[in-house]
Amino acid sequence: MRPASLFPHQTSDELELAYRQSERAVERSRWQILWLKSKGLSIPEIKAVTSFSRSTISTLIRAYNKDGPAVVVDRRRWNKSTPALGTSSTQDPPGPRAVPNLAGPSHGRPHPRPFIGSFWVFSLPT
Repeated sequence: MRPASLFPHQTSDELELAYRQSERAVERSRWQILWLKSKGLSIPEIKAVTSFSRSTISTLIRAYNKDGPAVVVDRRRWNKSTPALGTSSTQDPPGPRAVPNLAGPSHGRPHPRPFIGSFWVFSLPT
């Protein structure tokens, strides 16, 4: 396998500056990968530093070589999908907490050790 090379769209100093000034986590991680590659680190070394997979690093380098710095931008911020559930400010307040079903898989009979809150209730022999 041949080592991946980085096309010099930007200098190593420019890549470092973009990495340090980036405010979005996704973009900052991408700039870091490109900056480390421009410093001469191999993909396994970049993988050890960033914890990204080899394929993710290779894909980013390939896309950067082809299209330049535009591939680093996190385009999810312009996603025009509908708002997530529960983000409306006019939403009703939540109701009372649901009581856990203590019957469980015992087909209507109570569980021998009921679960209440975050604790199992045990009966001590007397």
